[in-house]
Amino acid sequence: MNDAGDYKSAIEEILYGDASKMKSMTDERDELLEAALAGVETQCRNDAWNATADNGNYAGAYDLIEETISYYEGLKSDYSGVAYYISEMEGFREDIKNNHLSYFATEAEKLANKGDLDALIDFCNTQIQYFGDDQNAKEIVEKNRANCVVHETMNLQSSGDLKGTVNYVYDHIAEGDYNLYMIELYENAANSLGVVTYAGNVNQLPQTGASGYVFDWTDQYTLSESDLYSLDLDELRIALYEIYARHGRTFISTIQQYFDGKSWYTNRNLPNIQFDASTELNDIERANAALIIDYMKRNGYMCKLN
Repeated sequence: MNDAGDYKSAIEEILYGDASKMKSMTDERDELLEAALAGVETQCRNDAWNATADNGNYAGAYDLIEETISYYEGLKSDYSGVAYYISEMEGFREDIKNNHLSYFATEAEKLANKGDLDALIDFCNTQIQYFGDDQNAKEIVEKNRANCVVHETMNLQSSGDLKGTVNYVYDHIAEGDYNLYMIELYENAANSLGVVTYAGNVNQLPQTGASGYVFDWTDQYTLSESDLYSLDLDELRIALYEIYARHGRTFISTIQQYFDGKSWYTNRNLPNIQFDASTELNDIERANAALIIDYMKRNGYMCKLN
């Protein structure tokens, strides 16, 4: 026997054919039956792994597993020992799912790094359906969607499309999880186009309070819009950037010199995408950064060009 059909034919014969009448050969019959049931399992495992190797055909792998479980379920009333193989197949399905999750993460990251948001969304939509409410799968989608938006911003900036950079960041900053590097690229492009009104010289930046912060508590307490009303653009920028500076992020603009002058700041040489805000910042800090950026957009401190 070398395929599932042969094993299933043997099982049919043992359970329902002449072999089932061999009362004096119960042990031999059960031994043959176990071998055939194990053969079905092994063949399913081999075929499923081969399917995943065929351009990530996890749909085919899941279909094979479900088909095999269904087949075993149909035998339960005639042979109770089949419950073991059902359990094995259910465990194997989890193995395939874990392998699928790794494949999903790897391929999503490749698309994100290209900055192709449409292709990434299409790919994620075809994969996420197999994971239900799995939080790890949801995090893969969210993280790579944000990374994709950041990389597309980088693509626009490196191609010299300043207007495209400004408009893309304005439209997609939320999808980019309010990534500060997008803000930096926005500011560089907007400044080159003459549409930014913040202080270009570090010596012109406003002095902060005795603590050296605009807000020295944004890592512990949530900002409200009322906290921002009295701030001008330069103060808003410092309030935003200091959330990241508190964790030693490195900056690509002259604001780096501003933070170098703060006693509490330690430069960890982590610029742009090397600084992972999803792990470096806490939930309060991420919420505060998002609030400041949204406030800047709604109050004309960020713009979209026609």
